[in-house]
Formats: sequence, C-alpha cells, structure tokens
Amino acid sequence: MVDGYRNHGFILLRGASPYELMAEIMGKKTGLCKGKGNYGHTYMPKKNFYGGHAMIGANIPIGAGVAFAIKYLGLNNIAICNYGDGAAN
Repeated sequence: MVDGYRNHGFILLRGASPYELMAEIMGKKTGLCKGKGNYGHTYMPKKNFYGGHAMIGANIPIGAGVAFAIKYLGLNNIAICNYGDGAAN
C-alpha cells in the first residue's frame, strides 16, 4: 500500500502500534522510521506499507512502480494507492 499525507489510520491498520506511530511523529528513535519520517513520511516494508508522502500526488508514481514490481516478480499480491481528490487532477 502507498498512501498520501493523512495516513495514520492506514498505518495502524497495517499493523503498526500506536506507540511506534506516536514515537515517529515526535521524532524518536523508537518510531517506525527511527524518527526520521516524522508526520508525513512513514514507511513499513515488512508490512508492505511503502510510505505516506507529504507531496500531493507523489504517491501515484510510487504505487505504479510497486504494481509493476509485483507483476514483474510474478507475485500474487495487489497494489493499493490511496489519494484524495486534490491529487486526482
């Protein structure tokens, strides 16, 4: 899954703990990205969550790349790219 800016609900749905999420937002080393992703850039490759991206629409080409990789590798997965109406233009 690749998500946009407001991705905290999806992070929790993908299996992150609220503690890990809050630690990331507060910039702590115990966060999902060791505090480097902060509010808008989160990433959990072990849970197949390839980031929330603060730039509007930046997640669309990343989602397309994930979908291509799934097809290229012959995996039996799907790619989901979530974005809002502002990025749809």
